[in-house]
Amino acid sequence: MVFPIWTTGYELKRAYVSKETCHKIARDFTKGVGFDRTARVVSEAGRNCLIRTVNEASRWNIDVLIELLYIYLMPPANDWLKWFAQKNGKKMSPYPNEYNLYRGICKKLSSHRAVSVIEYQKGHGLEPHSDDIAGVFFPFQAILGLSDPSEYDGGDFILEIIKGDDRELITRTKLGLGDLLIFPVSTLPVFGSTGQCFHSVSPVSKGVRRTMAITLGGTVC
Repeated sequence: MVFPIWTTGYELKRAYVSKETCHKIARDFTKGVGFDRTARVVSEAGRNCLIRTVNEASRWNIDVLIELLYIYLMPPANDWLKWFAQKNGKKMSPYPNEYNLYRGICKKLSSHRAVSVIEYQKGHGLEPHSDDIAGVFFPFQAILGLSDPSEYDGGDFILEIIKGDDRELITRTKLGLGDLLIFPVSTLPVFGSTGQCFHSVSPVSKGVRRTMAITLGGTVC
C-alpha cells in the first residue's frame, strides 16, 4: 500500500485497500464472524448505527494496515504534538519511531481503542463532533469504505474546521469500496491559531453504508 505525502495543509488523504479484502470483511460482518461484540448505538450526539468490534483472531491483515498507517502518520503526528505541547506549556514525549513501541506504551497505560466495523442504515448518520484528547491520544484517524457507492445514497463523510468564528468545509465525500480516508480528529494549528476539526456522516437515505473505523490512539489491535 502506498500513502500520499502529507502536506502542511493537513488535507484529507485517500489511499486504497483491495476490494477482495473489503468484500470479505463486509461478508463476515453480515454473518457476525470475526467480531467480539455487537452494539446498537443511539446517542444524543445524533449517532444511530450498528457497531461490531473486530476480535483478535480475525484481522484480515488489518494489523499490517495499522502499522503502515502509524509509520506514515507518526511524523506529522509529532509535528502536531510539538505544537500542542508549546501551546499548552507542557512537556510531552514524542511518538516513538516504531509501532511496536507505541503499542507497548498503549498496553502499559491500558489505553485501548478497538478497530470496529460500523453500519449506517436508512435514516442513520452522525452529527458533527471532535474527539476528546484523553488517554493515549493520536491526532489522526482512518476510515475504510466497505460498501460500493451504488449500494447506498447519502452517508457522505464531512470534515469541517472551525477557525475563530468561521466554519470552513474541508471536504464532503462519498466513500468508495476500498477507499481509506485519513483525517485529523481534534485540534490542529491553522495560521498560528487553534483550528477545531469536526467530522460527521450525513444521514443515509437509501441502502446500507458500512465502514471500518481505525483509531490509532490507544490502539492495541
